[in-house]
Amino acid sequence: MRYWSGKKQRRNFKGFHHPREFENPFFKKKGSFSSSRRGIRLKIDFLLSFLVISGWVYFLFFSPYFSVIDIAVSGNKKLTKKNFDDYLTQNYNKNIFFLNIAKISSGLTDNFILKGVNIEKIYPRSLAVTVIERHPEYAVFYEKYLYLMDGEGIVFKELKDLSSFYGASSTPGSADLFKEYEDLKSGYPFLMFSALARGGPAPGDNNRGAEIYKQKFLSELKKTYGAEKISADFKIKYITIKGGNDPQITVTLFNNVELYFDLDLDVQTQIDYLQILYAEKLNKIINDLKYIDLRFGKKIYYK
Repeated sequence: MRYWSGKKQRRNFKGFHHPREFENPFFKKKGSFSSSRRGIRLKIDFLLSFLVISGWVYFLFFSPYFSVIDIAVSGNKKLTKKNFDDYLTQNYNKNIFFLNIAKISSGLTDNFILKGVNIEKIYPRSLAVTVIERHPEYAVFYEKYLYLMDGEGIVFKELKDLSSFYGASSTPGSADLFKEYEDLKSGYPFLMFSALARGGPAPGDNNRGAEIYKQKFLSELKKTYGAEKISADFKIKYITIKGGNDPQITVTLFNNVELYFDLDLDVQTQIDYLQILYAEKLNKIINDLKYIDLRFGKKIYYK
């Protein structure tokens, strides 16, 4: 009996396979089920990952858990939280991650003429707003209005409209203006501007926060108040600033004597020379004088 080997079967009969290689039609090839299972597992993993990421996105950016419900304001002295509410309330119920801190800060400084603002996000639902207010150091008269100005030369508040004083041809005198200033009881040194020095913009409703004088200039100007230490005769009533780039400073005393200072020279030295002359001569005639000119060093002119 002739035996047919597997090799001959494969060689002599195309398509006939060895029994060990014969595939049962009711079963898949080896490994095909595992590949299918891996595909299903990948789809499930992708779906789960998508659901988890979507859940986190919703939780962080759309759920009410991160909506702002509290805004605390600190550092304010003159202004109250109620003053800020009209501007800050628009940020309530907004997602804390989407809030533009820089935009909120600039809005506050523009609306309230603050010196500085710091805003901190306190997760999950709060903001901490710290403001630095501008503190008035001068009461300023210019262009029919009284304003408050800080030591940096920034006008930030209108005190009073004096336009009613001006008729078709009339201009209020210094005495009238000073009375209006006194009635306000602001307690700040009173400056009168006949023309703006240093080429700065005029104060007004449309440019609150404008720098009308350089801080260095005002720092020197404030030193003129050192004259009050000489004697009660040198109590300052107000200061008038005339001129543009080279302003003339006139300090008017309560006895109506005018002092002329040069702020480009050392102010304290001018006061020291005034004190010497006052002790020697002026103490007896001070109330009869019209002016004392201190702009020429040791040579002091008076009349």
